[in-house]
Amino acid sequence: MPDPVHRRRPSTRMKASITKKMGFLFLITMALFLVLGNFPRILPFSSLMGSVNVSELVLYILTLCCACVVARRLMVCQLFLILSGGVIFSLCVGLLKWGMDSIAVIYNVRLILQITAAAVAGIFLHEHYGDHPKPLVKAYMRLYLLIVLFSYIIFVVFPDMALLLSDLDGIGIVFRGDPHAHRLVSPYLDPNFFGIIIVLPIILAIYTFYHQPSFFNGLCNLFYLGALFLTVSRSGLSLFFLFSAVLVLIGMSKLATSPHPGRLLPHGRGAFVVIGTVLALMIPLWERSVGRFTKISSDLSALARLDSFYVGTALFNKEPMMGFGYNYSLKSIAAARGVPGLDSSLQGLVVNFGLLPMLALTLTVLRWSARVHFTLKSYDRTTGVYTVWRLVMIYVILSILWAANFNPVLLYPFWLVPVLSMLMYFECVAHKKQTGMQAEA
Repeated sequence: MPDPVHRRRPSTRMKASITKKMGFLFLITMALFLVLGNFPRILPFSSLMGSVNVSELVLYILTLCCACVVARRLMVCQLFLILSGGVIFSLCVGLLKWGMDSIAVIYNVRLILQITAAAVAGIFLHEHYGDHPKPLVKAYMRLYLLIVLFSYIIFVVFPDMALLLSDLDGIGIVFRGDPHAHRLVSPYLDPNFFGIIIVLPIILAIYTFYHQPSFFNGLCNLFYLGALFLTVSRSGLSLFFLFSAVLVLIGMSKLATSPHPGRLLPHGRGAFVVIGTVLALMIPLWERSVGRFTKISSDLSALARLDSFYVGTALFNKEPMMGFGYNYSLKSIAAARGVPGLDSSLQGLVVNFGLLPMLALTLTVLRWSARVHFTLKSYDRTTGVYTVWRLVMIYVILSILWAANFNPVLLYPFWLVPVLSMLMYFECVAHKKQTGMQAEA
């Protein structure tokens, strides 16, 4: 009589094959979602929230299908449970305080789907790349190189955003967006968001060039940094220089404690040459970039952010402890500002989620990150696991503490989904390490 274990093997192999194929399809869909950006919104689909990003809708449908396949792993993904639980709690607060609001409920469901999509992507990335983030970083660089090249094409064809908006309006498509002139708007059609988003690919490109100097890695640095300067984004540029300062401090501490400092110098000189060359090529943009900072007191967008801060402070004072409930504050913000949203992600989160839930959520996420951090720290440094994790975490922390004060970037899908995917990938790596250590014990 055949062994029952052997009878189950074909079905197990078939399930693994289906999971692998679905994972590949899902990751390709997510890559297309990131590359196409907001352009699918020009298709004639609409909803209660305005035009629908068709690629985003496809991603959510595929997310639900794939979540069923990896449900067991999804239920042990702590970051997914923490964040989705926080959104569900905030939704319940809104329902209890204000009753049913269809638009707010849709936004809550959308955010939960984005978190789920990131978790599913993190699981599939771990399935594909395992505990080796260097190939993942290379794939990430190629993806954003494609996005940057697409951005350059848009910049050449439509140097003035008003021309693109006018052409869309001419064929009956009304797209809400600021008419940015002579700024690289990217497929996301917003230079400020893209300026923040592109900083992580720049840092990972510098990291890759540091360890593997090559023409391709140097070219990535050139294109990425050029794209950042062409956005002329205050938040993006300041985030990059702040991140660079942190890396310089870390590098100086390594140089001071290294028993062989001479080995670090050639790579440092190479990175300096690449970055220095790019900055020299960007000299024509320096005057405009610096002007964005020196003329901030008379800049209309800066004054609008100040007005947003006053409105957010007034709303926070109305519901300080438990908040309005996620996006239940949209109508109040629209009535005060004329647009349904605040310019600061941090202020928006506190207004929507409330002080007490945000404090509990922050402490829980910090505990999660500390657990993952110390687990990954035990990896061999040559694998790059701990180094890449630390770079991603520094970027996330600086984005939250600095860039999120000036832009609603934290809940922006094209920032949130890929960043959370990377964090959840590293949680999968840490979970595997912990499981292995427990098995050995």
